[in-house]
Amino acid sequence: MSGPHTPPTPSPGSAGEPAKKPVRARKAVQKVAEAGGKAAEQAQEVAEEVTAKARKATAELRETVVGQARNVTDGIAENAEHIADELDKFTAGHGDSPARTVVTTVSTSGRQVADYLREKGPEGVLNEAKRLIRRYPAAFVVAALVGGFILGRNSKGSSADE
Repeated sequence: MSGPHTPPTPSPGSAGEPAKKPVRARKAVQKVAEAGGKAAEQAQEVAEEVTAKARKATAELRETVVGQARNVTDGIAENAEHIADELDKFTAGHGDSPARTVVTTVSTSGRQVADYLREKGPEGVLNEAKRLIRRYPAAFVVAALVGGFILGRNSKGSSADE
């Protein structure tokens, strides 16, 4: 208790005491905000780096796939040309007959396929397939169903043989 002559002592938080807690709280909030800003900047940098790496990986994957597709189409072209050469050798000694005409037509078609594959590459084949699918969607669906049916029958037949 205070007597009549002693001044009262200020209690914590009263108007006479400097406000230390609010200053500390503001400083803490400010530090948290700075840390949050730095974290956001770092997150942005990480996101940009991940995006750049993903683009690079996608480009590399595309190059690899296109290169492999090119190798496959080149191999198909070589095989088609080889078959055409073999067919030409087969028909060389035989006279003029309907069978020779058919084999010669197949040989010529094989060379045309080989030339087309070498000229257009896998992109050309894909573009041509897309064009045909857009032009004849019903035929594509029927062909897909028939192909699926044949594959299904063959897989059943091969599993029954085992």
